[in-house]
Amino acid sequence: MSKDEKDQHRPKKSLVEWLRGDIELEEDWETVKEIKAEAVELATELFHLLVNLMFSLPKIDLVDAMFQGLFNSLKYQCKEENSMVIQRILVLLEFADEEVKRLKRLKQVDIPEEYSDTDQDDEFRGIELRENLIEVGHIDQLILQFFDSILCLESTLLHEGEQGVSVKDLLSALKDDLDRCGKELKTIASRIDEVKAEYKCILGAEDHFIYEIMKFKINELWNQEFESEEDEDQ
Repeated sequence: MSKDEKDQHRPKKSLVEWLRGDIELEEDWETVKEIKAEAVELATELFHLLVNLMFSLPKIDLVDAMFQGLFNSLKYQCKEENSMVIQRILVLLEFADEEVKRLKRLKQVDIPEEYSDTDQDDEFRGIELRENLIEVGHIDQLILQFFDSILCLESTLLHEGEQGVSVKDLLSALKDDLDRCGKELKTIASRIDEVKAEYKCILGAEDHFIYEIMKFKINELWNQEFESEEDEDQ
């Protein structure tokens, strides 16, 4: 097996794992923890934006196909042992699918009263829109922005650095990457606001319920696991 092939199959280390043996100054170690915390914060924000977009578009086959294309691309990119961001997205989607199936199995679902809306058709979110009213190019471009941001965060959290690059230079490069990703997320958030204003989709009771538990799951996926990793680092 060639060196490149060995490198391809070698499990990647996380940012903290990779730098642990190379950091000599306490201030650099504090910078590492700050970068990791910022990356996790951005990843959490990205997940919330993704779920927000998923529930801001009409529930039609064309939209579902767009998101399925994104998720298939992520699965292609993902190797479970080497992923922090993508794998969490896949876990979130699996969780949502299981919740949808669970709701379908129940004849009656005890949904909080504030989420109920008897005037909404549970088979469709919001107003009915024909597929030809969807701005396919705009939505595709927005989903592509998500894909790029996901890969950027994945790369940052699993960054292995290069030989001959100092810790300070590496940390500076990682901070620049996160700054760029943060700006991208602001652009995505602004475009999602435009999408919501354009399509004015109103969530039915079950969709609102799924939306809320997905938001809760996002925080659980990142906050709890991140805290446990920090405990190991201490």
